Amino acid sequence: MFRVYDCNYMVNNNFLKKCLICIGTDSFLLMLLAVNFISATVNAQSDTFKTANQLIAQKKYKKAYSILNSYHARHPKDLNSEWLMAQVKYFNSEYRQSYKIYESAVKANPQNEYLKLDYIHSLMDMDRMTQADNQLNMMEQAGREYSAISLLRARQHYYRGDYMKALAHMKKYTNTDAGNAEGKQLRDEIELARAPKMTLTAGYLNDNQPISILNTGVKFEKYFNRYLTLYVNVEDYHFMQDQTSDAPWFKLGDRLYFPLAGLNVNINAGVMRFPMKNEIAFTGELELNEKLSHQFDLRLDVDRVPYMDTKISIDSNITATRFAAMLNWHLRSWKAQAGYLNSTYPDNNNVYSAYAWGLAPVYTFPKGQLLLGYSISYSGANENRYAPEKKVSDILATYSSGSNIAGVYNPYFTPDNMLVNAVIGTFNANLSPKVDISINGNVGYASLSNPYFYLNASSYTNNKVYSATSTETFVPYNGTFSLNYHIDKSWLLTAKYMYRSTYFFNSNYVNLTLNKAFLPRQKDKPKKLAKTPYMSKIYDVEGRLKGLYSCKNSSDLRNSVKSIRTQLVNMRDEQLQRKNLHEITPNSDEANLIQEHVDNLNEMISDIDNVNLNDAEVKTEKSTWLAERLQELSSIVYNG
Repeated sequence: MFRVYDCNYMVNNNFLKKCLICIGTDSFLLMLLAVNFISATVNAQSDTFKTANQLIAQKKYKKAYSILNSYHARHPKDLNSEWLMAQVKYFNSEYRQSYKIYESAVKANPQNEYLKLDYIHSLMDMDRMTQADNQLNMMEQAGREYSAISLLRARQHYYRGDYMKALAHMKKYTNTDAGNAEGKQLRDEIELARAPKMTLTAGYLNDNQPISILNTGVKFEKYFNRYLTLYVNVEDYHFMQDQTSDAPWFKLGDRLYFPLAGLNVNINAGVMRFPMKNEIAFTGELELNEKLSHQFDLRLDVDRVPYMDTKISIDSNITATRFAAMLNWHLRSWKAQAGYLNSTYPDNNNVYSAYAWGLAPVYTFPKGQLLLGYSISYSGANENRYAPEKKVSDILATYSSGSNIAGVYNPYFTPDNMLVNAVIGTFNANLSPKVDISINGNVGYASLSNPYFYLNASSYTNNKVYSATSTETFVPYNGTFSLNYHIDKSWLLTAKYMYRSTYFFNSNYVNLTLNKAFLPRQKDKPKKLAKTPYMSKIYDVEGRLKGLYSCKNSSDLRNSVKSIRTQLVNMRDEQLQRKNLHEITPNSDEANLIQEHVDNLNEMISDIDNVNLNDAEVKTEKSTWLAERLQELSSIVYNG
């Protein structure tokens, strides 16, 4: 990843030379003033970038941009600040502004290929795939064969869900630049995405209806291509009521991805045996996830599933046809969702709800954040399914004045005019590279029309129990704690606990999930020299130096050498610029390598300058002069 996190400024040699020429070498006072001015400029830029990068590390992007923008206004030709400004806008999800700044920087610096590669990377991350593809095509057509281009091609196919092509480009990249951290990370992501997977899960639910359920399951998944990711899911629900019973559920499904449409599709079909009567139910699901923009995506879901949320439903063999529509919005750490749910039961009754919630960051630190927000929901049903728990004759026979007549939702829950307002929150933190936690919760204020039964004088003559509703209020709340333990890159263990309190029941739920990805064994291969932009240019210089022997006269030789020297100077300045634009730890391997490049380039430039191409040719024959100069130049070839 070509990302700027630190900028260690170095004085531009050309600028220093111009200063020295202007002031004259015999004026010590002016020289001292110039040195102080240059030192102040160096310190100003160094302090600016140091402060900006500290703010970036703290995710304070607006402050970082403000500092960089102020500096860039005073130094409009400084690429360092403009480049970092583009990245800050990207980090802050301000993609349009980031794109405009990148465009300006690339237009002003068309020869800076490190900038171009980072620009293409950002285009992909901003979902501007067509533009990124065009930029890559132009570089490839120009004969660029950098390993970084293979990495970007791999990322392009990875984003498009074509993991086979991504892996092919990744292998080409890793064969030339196996030590790069970004390349290693992307390779791991691709291998993980295409690897066969197995998931083992076990959960236990207990509520005071009462219901006790032990749920176990195993899932297998295999990627073939972006249109065919098959999975098999086998679950068993073990009910522990008055008598134990099991409900096995088998599902076979496929996940598809259409990158040009931004559409993910999940489809499955299954069969379940109900727990008590051993009847068979056929199930199915069609889920569509459409990416509308960077901030919005839409999910539509239609499924037919068993209903087992009430105690009576476990014995009733009920299936429900459900429809859900959810619109999601996200911008940086801000999140929101609005949705509508509808369930249709075999008796043609509908239970529906609509809701909306939003979360905003209130505290962010490098390894986590706290978000708080608000939610509102409304639920109702076409017809009420609240019924007396006993037969009418039994109620009449045992009823005493002032006693309550017990009722239950038979066989499924039907809310009536239920409105819930709640404060919601979530806290996420990475405790270590292997462990992260998530805590979610909400507490609200709710009202509903609560049904109840009563008797009057006519009840005893017409054998009837009458019903009515009363407005009730309550305080619903729930909390969830999740812990992920990344055993290694192929094993993930997740533990979850959830407590829920409603007007109707309280429940506890615990779950353990173990995920295993069957990654291929990594074979150790001999590392080849990375064909970076720098090395490709070195190869070009070597070829052009060898090509000097085809020069037929002194004028041709001078022009060719001048062109080579100009290229070497540009390469040296580019290396210095690269050092300015990347986080370099003093005395690190990367810092030493860049300095080695600079030293070698300066040596080559010096060697060329020592070959006097302007001496008088009249003293010798032109052919002899040409042969002597070529012999001197032949020692300059640098094997990088």
